[in-house]
Amino acid sequence: MDYVRTKDEPIGWGAIDCDEAADSMGMPYSGIKSLSPLDTGVMDLICISILLFHQLYKHSFRQSVSASKKCRTIAIFVVGLASLISSALAIVNRTFPRAVNICRPVIMVLFNSGLRKTLKQVSWSLIDTSMILLSMMAFMCIYTLLGFSIFRADNQGLTTFPSLNATLYQLIVLMTTCNFPDVMLPAYNVNFWNSLYFISFLALGMYLILNLLLANVFSVY
Repeated sequence: MDYVRTKDEPIGWGAIDCDEAADSMGMPYSGIKSLSPLDTGVMDLICISILLFHQLYKHSFRQSVSASKKCRTIAIFVVGLASLISSALAIVNRTFPRAVNICRPVIMVLFNSGLRKTLKQVSWSLIDTSMILLSMMAFMCIYTLLGFSIFRADNQGLTTFPSLNATLYQLIVLMTTCNFPDVMLPAYNVNFWNSLYFISFLALGMYLILNLLLANVFSVY
């Protein structure tokens, strides 16, 4: 939430209380103190300047660098300069530097080689597990349609499966067994064989598809 000041209110240093701004907008607030726009802009300006100076100092002593490092250095300077301009404008206009908030994760990824390596591994694991994820989505859609169609005329449909969205939500929770056997009891009380729907869902979803997904992630790492 942005801090909104009045025209006659001076902008100074130190923490500000956002309770008044939240009350004026009719929104609840935790009461935690927040830095003023001037504090935030100056801190961002100093930190980004140090990062850019460090990158420039390190780059000046390199004789030859690879094309990927050159591209990363250019990206760092572009994002850093954009952050510097945003911080300076925030200090002048007495507003929070919104562009810097977007650039911070990019700067962290560009500076941290371990983080880049982790993101690369995660992206490769997502590519390898895409078929399993698609199978899981198809499995959830099929069982959602089946559950809503079978139980919508019974007490199960009135209590736990009143709509497709509610059915999907209950099945997602059922995949973790948090609502089992409570989600099954209305249908089980009507007919014992209705439990086969929930048992087959747990057998295929939790014991087969989730284990396949877990094994694939372990094999990637």
